[in-house]
Amino acid sequence: MKRNFPLPAVIGALLLACMAGCGGGLGVPKPAFEAAAPEPDIPPEESGIEIPITVHLGPILRKAEEKVPLEFNSNGWETVGASAVGDIGVKYRVWRAPLQAVLAGNKVRITARVSYSLAVAHRLKTGILGGGQSPWMQFGQCGDGGEGPREAVFSMETALDWTPDWKVRSKTRLLPNLYPNRCGVTALNFDITHAVDGKIRPRLEEAAKLIDERIPAAADFKNTAEEAWKKIQTPLQLEKDVWLLPNPRDIHVTAIDGSGDTLVTGIGITGTPVMTVGTMPAPGTTTLPELKTGPKASGRFNVALKAALDFDAAAEQLFRRLSEKPVILGTRKVVITSASVYSSKGRCVIQLGLKGDVNGAIFFSGEPVYDEEKGLLHLAKLDYTLETESALQAAAEWLLHDDFRGQMRKQAQWRMDTGLKDAKGKIERALNIALDEHTTLQAEVNELYVRRFYMGQKGFRADIVAQGSVSVVWK
Repeated sequence: MKRNFPLPAVIGALLLACMAGCGGGLGVPKPAFEAAAPEPDIPPEESGIEIPITVHLGPILRKAEEKVPLEFNSNGWETVGASAVGDIGVKYRVWRAPLQAVLAGNKVRITARVSYSLAVAHRLKTGILGGGQSPWMQFGQCGDGGEGPREAVFSMETALDWTPDWKVRSKTRLLPNLYPNRCGVTALNFDITHAVDGKIRPRLEEAAKLIDERIPAAADFKNTAEEAWKKIQTPLQLEKDVWLLPNPRDIHVTAIDGSGDTLVTGIGITGTPVMTVGTMPAPGTTTLPELKTGPKASGRFNVALKAALDFDAAAEQLFRRLSEKPVILGTRKVVITSASVYSSKGRCVIQLGLKGDVNGAIFFSGEPVYDEEKGLLHLAKLDYTLETESALQAAAEWLLHDDFRGQMRKQAQWRMDTGLKDAKGKIERALNIALDEHTTLQAEVNELYVRRFYMGQKGFRADIVAQGSVSVVWK
């Protein structure tokens, strides 16, 4: 391999070779150590989990339905009004279909469809015809006598929201009634359907009161939120001296939604999990924050991992490999007596001490590259520094042999994922835990990827992210 060198460098190398003689020192100038500028920290990627909350309103609605009898019958004629000539009375039969509940968003619409038949009668005032109380005289009817029953639609609406103490509360109001085929007695200009109202509406008010009492009792999640918040602040041990710190930042509830008779909402927790090595980090002590509403969590988690290889550790590994046997090229032989690794002007420098047919230090320089797939760090374009090659050209040209360069390129590789082996399984095992007797956290790591690789002031660094999905099972 032929390269052109500046004349001063060649002359300097020849002079050094002449002074050193056979087996003498090379005296190659050492590239100056130039520490890389501190890399700014980048915020860990946020993770989000959601504890789903499902409240089945069926039992509560069935209790509410018990407040409204299936059928009402009058006990004979009941006075409901008066005219100029006497009392107006009704005799009725009222029956209903089962209550229907429909959830839409955070509101529950409860409907009762009522069928009824009515008869209306007059009873003249005492004294008009003389004698005692006159009998009732029927003069009209609705929903009977050959025509189908009349209908009325009663409904109430329950609005659901969260209270500051982590309960779902309800506020129920009765809506105006609907009469698709209203029953009126036109001869007297008197609407008798209010008799149906008087029987049904008070019972619906009782049902509304029961709903507003039962839902907060059935949907009290403060204990669940407190337990989840406490556990999510506790470091999880992955293995000896390796910990996963969840670092929760926020807890909130999601908007209430529902369908059928099932209320659906959730408790969302966001954080920036990191993996640390050493003694167990102190658990967080933040109390459960005040309740607030936020968006649904992503269901994704990102655990920040760090891979590190200090220059001293890299040099030690390299020296062990290179010092196992001498470098023999033809009749020449040298032994590697030392190895150093450091940074200079953005490149990685390897310094090797030699003893044998040539003595001194030689220097290689390359660009650090991390192979994410293999978990290997290597030095791209690794070759002698210009000053080293100039000196060897003059004093030990045999060391310029490509076999030695190739050996160096092969040996200057280091694993950086040793501490991350089985990280996927360890994280999954740590995250698959029970939050309380009803709630279980389930996680799956989908991939590990390098977010950033760089050569720092003391060695090589890689910010690695374990990414996966997380869900909570509510029993």
